[in-house]
Amino acid sequence: RDSALIGLNDVFVALDVDKEGQTKLEDGADAVYSAAIGHLHENSRLILLGDPGSGKSTLLRYLALCLCNALLEKETEWLGKLHWAVRL
Repeated sequence: RDSALIGLNDVFVALDVDKEGQTKLEDGADAVYSAAIGHLHENSRLILLGDPGSGKSTLLRYLALCLCNALLEKETEWLGKLHWAVRL
């Protein structure tokens, strides 16, 4: 019964992909990422491939959840949940 109170944001685990990417952070620092969220952020077009049940739809649902809640609740840290880059 208690599991009905658990949301996607409570159980989501960031997916890593085989390919690393590089980017510049807002402060100009170089960063790398392997998280799928980073690839979604850095590429205007992207195809998510994976076996059934590997988390493709869940990743996109989590992204939508975070973005929608960030718009609805501007005082919260929903965008912080999309952290994906690691400074070099």
